[in-house]
Amino acid sequence: MVFEVVNYQNCQGLIGLCYKAVENKDREAFFCGPDYCYITINHKRKIAAGFTEEYFGSILRFTRDYQSSFSCEPNVEDGYHHWIFFHLPNGCEIKVVGAIDPDKDEYAKLKLAIYVLCGIAAVVILIAIGSVAYCLFIRPKYFASTSRTLGSGQIGSAQ
Repeated sequence: MVFEVVNYQNCQGLIGLCYKAVENKDREAFFCGPDYCYITINHKRKIAAGFTEEYFGSILRFTRDYQSSFSCEPNVEDGYHHWIFFHLPNGCEIKVVGAIDPDKDEYAKLKLAIYVLCGIAAVVILIAIGSVAYCLFIRPKYFASTSRTLGSGQIGSAQ
């Protein structure tokens, strides 16, 4: 779990966020609810309880410290980390690294590929059905009419 404060030098105001946890051992859970772990952040002193800090120019990156007693085990039973932001500062930006927008359809390209493949499969099946119908119904009639003509002795007879 990683989040960043972009332009941390310009932050004005509080940063308040929580993440969904397996077990909440935080007594300040009233900010986000009993299933969430509150992160205590002091961006002026550049620290967050339960996280380690790294600097990349104007970016302050916080990474979860798994050994810290202030850190809760995140609940990812559905494959996602869930965050709640209840205070956002002015003059800087908070980013959760690797986060996706839940309102955006993340499978749009996959759905398009599936639809294209289904269309191709349908065309192949129609061609196969047409080939079988030709071999079973149209081709025997053609050969039956040709063999009657050749067998009558009128065309190609050796008399």
